[in-house]
Amino acid sequence: MATTSSLAPNTDLMQQIDYISEDRALMGRLRRYVAKLAEKRAEKAAAQERLEESLRQALKEVRLEREGKLKMQTWEEFEEELKREGYFD
Repeated sequence: MATTSSLAPNTDLMQQIDYISEDRALMGRLRRYVAKLAEKRAEKAAAQERLEESLRQALKEVRLEREGKLKMQTWEEFEEELKREGYFD
């Protein structure tokens, strides 16, 4: 349930939007700005999900390695792979 203090910013925002609602140009700018904010939030959420999935996969591989079901690369093997692919000198 929202408290009075948490409603105040929303009420203030709605009053400001109401104030500019008669101006089509300002409303257009507001719509574009809100769309950009929503897009950035969605991108951030997608990046967070990719990070979480990567961590889940890494933990799964560590578990499999500990159980003897997966052989992980050594640093030297990984370094050689990076050199072959041109990522590491």
